[in-house]
Amino acid sequence: MIVFLDLDGVLVHEGRAFQPARGNVSEDAMKAFNQLVKEIDAEVVFISNRRRFGDPENLKTILRQEGFEGKFHDDFCIRTSLVPLSRGKGIDDWCEKHSIKPEDYIILDDKTRGLAPHHIERLMQTSTRRLLTLENVEEICNALAQQTKLGHGNSL
Repeated sequence: MIVFLDLDGVLVHEGRAFQPARGNVSEDAMKAFNQLVKEIDAEVVFISNRRRFGDPENLKTILRQEGFEGKFHDDFCIRTSLVPLSRGKGIDDWCEKHSIKPEDYIILDDKTRGLAPHHIERLMQTSTRRLLTLENVEEICNALAQQTKLGHGNSL
C-alpha cells in the first residue's frame, strides 16, 4: 500500500509553515500517521508543490526528526505545481511508472485541488483544524478492509 502524503493540513496546521525541528508537526497527528502506516503496511510518498526541501533525502531526515517511524518508498517525492490537476497528474504518472493500481494507494490531504474524481475515491480529506486523527485511521482501515471507497471528505 502507498500513502501519498501532503504535510499541510494533515500533520501541520494550516497557516503554520512547516519548518524543520521547530515542533510544527502535531504530535497527535504524527502518532495517528505512524499507526496508519503500520496497520496498513504502507510506504510513504510525499506530494507537494514546495521547492524548499531540495533533496528529498532532506525531507526524510526532517520527518524522522519529527517522529515518523514508517517506511518511505524509494521514489519518495512527487513535486507538483499549482497548475490545476498537476497533483493528480503527478500521482497518476507515479502510479503508472510503478505499476500501482488505485486500490493500492490512499491520499492524505486537506484539499481536493488538483485531484480528479478517481483520486477523490482514494482520498482521506483531513480537517485543517484537527489534522489526521486516530478516528481517521480507524475509518481508513475499516474502508480498506471492506474494500469500499474512501470518498470525498471523510471516508475511502
